[in-house]
Order: sequence, then C-alpha cells, then structure tokens
Amino acid sequence: MQGRPLRIPFVVFGVGVGILCLDFFLKSVALRSFPPEETVEQWSVLTLAVHRNPGIAFDLPVSLSLLFPVTVVILLFLVRYAKKERKENPLASSAALVVILGAIGNLWDRIWHGFTTDYFILFGHSAINLSDVLILTGILLLLWVGRPSDHPTPSPPKVPKK
Repeated sequence: MQGRPLRIPFVVFGVGVGILCLDFFLKSVALRSFPPEETVEQWSVLTLAVHRNPGIAFDLPVSLSLLFPVTVVILLFLVRYAKKERKENPLASSAALVVILGAIGNLWDRIWHGFTTDYFILFGHSAINLSDVLILTGILLLLWVGRPSDHPTPSPPKVPKK
C-alpha cells in the first residue's frame, strides 16, 4: 500500500488530460455552433455562447508577447514543484498538474486563435471554459494542501489527575 499515494498524481493527470481534451472539443464546437455572447438576449444561470477573451482573467488586456513568456515561466515553476512534491505531498503535486493542464489549454487557444475561447456564461456575466475550471480547481487545491506546516501541531497540555 505504500506505493499508492505516488499514483495519485498520475490518476489526477489522466483525468485532467481527459477534461482538457473535452475543453478543446467544446471550444471547437462553440466557435462553430454557439451564438456570440453579444447576440444572446435572455440570460440564465448557465448560457452557452462564445466569448472571445483577448486578455487574461476578467478580459484584462495583456499582449501575447508578454503573456507567453510569463506563462512559460509559471509553467516551468509548476512542473518543478509538481516533480519535487510528488513523493512527499502527492496531492500538492496533483494540484500543480491540474493548474498546468488548464494553463496549457488557455495558452494553446491564445496562440492558435489570438484569444481564449470561453463558452459557459454564468449569470450573464462571467465567461469561462473547462481550462479555467482546471486552473481554479488546482489553485484551490494547492492552497488547501500545498505546503505542510513546518511547525508540528502542538499536542494539548496534559491535565494532571487529582
């Protein structure tokens, strides 16, 4: 049973790759078949429409010439972190792999199309795709399990018996 935790990153990576492939498929379908976001008149909790995001989160404008090298540096850092944590903290390693996969999905979109294709419009405001979900899930998981405490949790003081 000792080897099982080491499999966690590989299982998570496999599931993440599956989600990334589904994201690529949905982006392709969205670009061919979904209406542009601007033409949707009635919004619901979840609307399927195409939103072309030329920047980063929340449509913040960032040129690809700046975004590409910054993304590569972050990806290299995450790859190093995932490799380093694989044995000691497999959940943290898995979380880093999930962020990596999501970032690759959006980076590929930016390189290929010049924008990130979002196709889920939430509450008529937030446009996301499955790569965004991977990134957010990975970051939240990293925050939860990313670094084991350097200080051991102190045991409660023993109360002397009377």
